[in-house]
Amino acid sequence: MGQPPTTRLAVFEVLKEHGPLHTAAIAEILGMDQRSVNSSIRIAHQRKLLHISGWKRSFGTKGRWGAIYSMGPGQDRKPPQVDPHKQANERYREKHREILRRRTNARRGRNVDHWLQLLGAA
Repeated sequence: MGQPPTTRLAVFEVLKEHGPLHTAAIAEILGMDQRSVNSSIRIAHQRKLLHISGWKRSFGTKGRWGAIYSMGPGQDRKPPQVDPHKQANERYREKHREILRRRTNARRGRNVDHWLQLLGAA
């Protein structure tokens, strides 16, 4: 039939005390399994007791977006629409920025550190 009301009441108390949070943070604060908290939040969201006030990137599974829930009825915010390939390329460029810069400079004939070339980094 669903989660007992005590779990939902505990979720509401956490949201009142800490403000808008995502399910993983609520589960951590309550010391409960995240699936139980997800179930309670889903039921409360269907009954319009909670609404999605924002989105946060969750790092556990390929950087997917997780909903941030707030108390009370309200209009849900839509998840951000992003191109996953573009994001992956941006993360790669950010991680390897120095190596890419050195390779570009070497191609253009600018200052090249030959020691780094020997190491294969330039």
